Amino acid sequence: MEDAEQVNHKTPGILCLPHEILELIFTSDSLDCKDICRVSNSCSQLSHAANSNEVWRQKLLQRYPRLYRQFPKHDKAIGWRKQNQQRHECTKEVWKQTERLSQKFYKKLEISNEGFGDYMKMVEDCEYGLSFIIDELICIINANEKHKDLTVKYYAKKAIRFFQPLHLKNEWKTFLALPIHEQTLEKGAVLIAQWCQPTADIVLEDIVSQIDAISDRVRQVVFEKHPHHPLVNGIDQNTNGLTESLWTSLQCRNILDATNHVLFKDMGFTACDNSDDEEQYYDERNSFIHEVLFRKRGIPITMCVLYSCVTRRLGVVCQLVSFPSHFLLRWREHPELEPEQQYTFIDVYGGGKFLNRDMCKNILVGSLISQVYLSDGVYEPIKPAQVFERMARNLVNIGRHHSQIGSELAALRSTIELFLAIKPGDIEHWLLLARLYLYLDINLTEVGDMFQHIEGQDPVRFGIIASLSERAQTRLETLRQEGVRPEPIVPNHRTAGRSKVEYSVGMILKHRRYHYKCVISGWDETCKASQEWILQMGVNNLPKKHHQPFYNVLAEDCSTRYAAQENLEYAPEPSDSPHPEIGKYFCEFMGTHYRPNDEKMQEYPDDYAITLKNAEERYPGYIGAGDGS
Repeated sequence: MEDAEQVNHKTPGILCLPHEILELIFTSDSLDCKDICRVSNSCSQLSHAANSNEVWRQKLLQRYPRLYRQFPKHDKAIGWRKQNQQRHECTKEVWKQTERLSQKFYKKLEISNEGFGDYMKMVEDCEYGLSFIIDELICIINANEKHKDLTVKYYAKKAIRFFQPLHLKNEWKTFLALPIHEQTLEKGAVLIAQWCQPTADIVLEDIVSQIDAISDRVRQVVFEKHPHHPLVNGIDQNTNGLTESLWTSLQCRNILDATNHVLFKDMGFTACDNSDDEEQYYDERNSFIHEVLFRKRGIPITMCVLYSCVTRRLGVVCQLVSFPSHFLLRWREHPELEPEQQYTFIDVYGGGKFLNRDMCKNILVGSLISQVYLSDGVYEPIKPAQVFERMARNLVNIGRHHSQIGSELAALRSTIELFLAIKPGDIEHWLLLARLYLYLDINLTEVGDMFQHIEGQDPVRFGIIASLSERAQTRLETLRQEGVRPEPIVPNHRTAGRSKVEYSVGMILKHRRYHYKCVISGWDETCKASQEWILQMGVNNLPKKHHQPFYNVLAEDCSTRYAAQENLEYAPEPSDSPHPEIGKYFCEFMGTHYRPNDEKMQEYPDDYAITLKNAEERYPGYIGAGDGS
């Protein structure tokens, strides 16, 4: 009988396969990193193939495709197994640090930059540490189990609003240092969207591909209507740095007519103006290039950016003009005429309508801007950096509008920081940011430095700066004396045997009068609001007036309200809430109610048992979501 060694030698098996085939097998996406590590420990031949740099490159690409794009292409010096290992270690560390944030900052409105200091060791320990942190935070936020780990997801969003700008500030600095002809509008628009929507997967190459596809559709329309147009032969140069159109005036107009047809008729793009529905105009999505391409709706400046990017690919230069009221484009249709008569203007709000100077003035009819005193400068194009400044300024205005109607201030803070990354010398926005930090009680050391900078640049503001600076210094000193310990949570117990509080934290209710659904996040046995608020809200007109329990509720319109008990009732059909603060107080949606996180449990220690009991009684058909405890 042959021995085992002879049998193995004669019997075909995986060890008989060439090294290249083994590598190919190990790169299969059906094998994860753990599988490859197990294989590498089996024998020296398999270990050699399993430890191939190419195998580990493929593993990182398969597991972390978004992160993979952060690495330099074709860099053979990268050790991919090490990168996989560091990324895996980052997962555990980011989870640990993010879980701790609720305990540290539950009582805080916002988190100071130093609050994320414990993450920074990862940035210091590995070359791509910042990219690893951002990638893991996005993984946490976008996890498939939508209704679980809500508190970790809530603080992951806080963290990524700190780390994404940290990463993008360097990109902005590098980008704005390029020659003007290399500062493409699509790249700037993408950086703005990435800054303001850090959890969205916004990739420059994807945006470029979509704009290329639109340009191809325009080119096809030109071919169909003008088969002898020179565009048929293609363009043999890079159009990114184009300063003059490549064609005659008539040929350019053919292309622009086709662009209008494709964008506004075939594809249905529309531009919304501040004279439109206010809610639509102040929808920030209309300012983000990826959202405009997806929803086919944008404010004039974003639509002008898209339009200019499309025509530039086709050899027609359309420059952006910061005209009063809304943005326009211009192209040089009549180079033989006097300078002020050479340009034709394009109004994207009007579906690509062509205008001369006099027609542009008609845009201002009904506005507060006088047509008489328009200077020649309003017809001149602006540089790419100025376009990005204007886009950021619009987002700041949107953030200020939303803050006035009760939304959170995180978006406003982010957009001001974006504006200053683009235009760091703007004193007005430094002052606005410093005041916002002071209001949010964060970054107080930076606030002091900001005030010194503002005072040095604009001594006229000394009075207001001195007052605000003193406030910041006093608050900073108080925080230093209090130390770094979290603010204690005071338990809110129900009055034993005689509590009039009918509802409990985590229950999903409905307002009897306004019919909105809401989630209870807290309560008072009687109204604790100011007398002014009571009078303003008409509480004295209620049958029980203010002598009844009032509830802090998170409404489905994302507002936070203080509602009287007599105005609330159980929701007929409980559902999850889109409110952005849900994760601050609750860790999981259970189908019929929300489960409070540890901090909310400490704050209302008697409530969850009551919530469970009420949920079982009110919604027996929903039981099965599971308590998980």
